[in-house]
Amino acid sequence: MKLKKKTGLLWGAGFSVAVCLLLGLGKICAQSDAEISGLIVDESGSPVKGALVGVLDQKFASMKEAQTDAGGRFHVNDLSEMSSYRIVVTKYGYGQITVEDVKPSSQELKIQIKRDARASEHTTPSPVPSISDSGETREAQEPSFTLSVSVQEILLNVSVEDSSGRQITDLGRENFSVLQDGVLHEIRYFGHENVPLSAVLLMDTSSSMQGSQIVEAKVAALAFIEQSRPRDAISLIAFRDKVEVVRPFTQEMLQVRTGIHSLTPSGGTALFDAISKSVDLLQQAPHPRHVIILLSDGKDEDSLTRFVAIDKKVQASDIVIFSIGEYADPDRKLFISGKKYYKPPEYDVNLNPVWVLRYFAELSGGRAFFPKLGDPLEPLFAQIAQELHQQYVITYQPTTTKGHGNFHTIDVQVKSSKYSPPLKVRTRKGYLSEPPS
Repeated sequence: MKLKKKTGLLWGAGFSVAVCLLLGLGKICAQSDAEISGLIVDESGSPVKGALVGVLDQKFASMKEAQTDAGGRFHVNDLSEMSSYRIVVTKYGYGQITVEDVKPSSQELKIQIKRDARASEHTTPSPVPSISDSGETREAQEPSFTLSVSVQEILLNVSVEDSSGRQITDLGRENFSVLQDGVLHEIRYFGHENVPLSAVLLMDTSSSMQGSQIVEAKVAALAFIEQSRPRDAISLIAFRDKVEVVRPFTQEMLQVRTGIHSLTPSGGTALFDAISKSVDLLQQAPHPRHVIILLSDGKDEDSLTRFVAIDKKVQASDIVIFSIGEYADPDRKLFISGKKYYKPPEYDVNLNPVWVLRYFAELSGGRAFFPKLGDPLEPLFAQIAQELHQQYVITYQPTTTKGHGNFHTIDVQVKSSKYSPPLKVRTRKGYLSEPPS
């Protein structure tokens, strides 16, 4: 068995397997009940109530779940004796832990999880500045109050990195300048770290995700929501040849977790329809910071919506898109060149999926990741969550400037004597002043 994190302790199942082998009782052990049970404890050895335990079949890519009782115990039965299982334990306020290669056994596992200092710092929400009609900032009196943005204002999520790629998180309003079409604009609101967000987990569940890929995707999605803050709102959308809102926006992360566990791959891929649905859903989201975390191979096969329509829709929105694309080696060699079309003729059906995922990410101010097939996705989802919670949030009121058609370019510049230039700034490239019809 392998622990993915050093923060946990595990014993029980491995011992029972060793006893079976040493005593020659393999046949007897194979006939025991196919179940996995265990005890979840914290660093002091006290039981952890209400932890969500996902039991993922590493052979058949299915998942069952349980929740720990008042004594910290969980039990999952009706498992296959021929399979190995991955155990994923999540609970808000604690670091997620993953235990691999667990075999069903009558012996009880014992898993220790550690408290997450960052989560505990944000357990009690602090007041978040909001914007008055006059554009002045004020401190919200109610903990549940959140950022409000008038329809005339442009909201920017801004990431700043130094030359080594390290995120810079200690800048102030005075370090930033915002230019629209080359014209300097006044910053009306400036916030950092504590501004809640509305995020769509957009998960590809087409047949190409069968096997280990859907298992990795589920574990990674669980890692993302484990990093969420109490006021963040998360929605889960799954897409194959049809698009399904598995969970509408909620702050109850247990609902999102159970939705993730239920994902089953089948059918084709309607990527553009899924992005369109996500953009529409975010227009009714509870917080004005809008994010899509997209996991897909990016190859659209079944959408009714065309690429040009999605391009305009994303340009007219304030949504940040983070893309994660996974490919088997032959497809990776075919697509990773980054060219817009991976083969002629230049039709939508021949759009390079790597280019598509990278294009939407860079257009919106997000990032695109292309791990090798089999690489763990958890670190990427955790990295995205960390960046989102360390971004600067800026709004400005646009004036009449001369753009290219209806598209207005946005340039955010940063200067600070504390850091050697150049600093890399990532935000959306611009916006359409007239939404697509």
